[in-house]
Parts: sequence; structure tokens; C-alpha cells
Amino acid sequence: MQRFHMIVMKCLHFVVMHFRYNRNLFDAKDFGIQKGVISGAGIAFVFFVIFAMYALAFWYGGKLVREEDYTPGQMLIVSPVFKF
Repeated sequence: MQRFHMIVMKCLHFVVMHFRYNRNLFDAKDFGIQKGVISGAGIAFVFFVIFAMYALAFWYGGKLVREEDYTPGQMLIVSPVFKF
């Protein structure tokens, strides 16, 4: 009877540990998903700003070539200044 009692207690202990492990595993999974979404949004914002600066530099350079007396060579020399 004593042996049966020990086996039952060990089984119950493993079941409880399994449920605790699964609960912590789901918490970690949710945290990882949130972290991934926030990191992805941050990286997307940085890339948007970089590409927007490139677009602004080329738009303004084209405007200077078209409306003022700049050459395309001068625009390409000056355009890196607008990017940073």
C-alpha cells in the first residue's frame, strides 16, 4: 500500500509540474510574440525613415536640376548631404 501511495503521489506531482510548465511556456510564447511585433514595428519605422530620406533627397535634387541652374552631377555630389 505504501508503494502504491508513492507511485500515485509521484504521478500527481508530475501532472502538476506539467501544467505549471505549460502555463509558463504559454506566457513565454506570448511575451516572445509581443517582443517580435514591437521589434518588427521599430525596424519598419527605421527603414521607412531611411527610404523617405532617400526619396526626399532625389525629389529635391530633381527639383533643383529642373528649376534652378544645377547639373545632375552637382545634384549627385550634394544629395548625400540630404540623406544624413
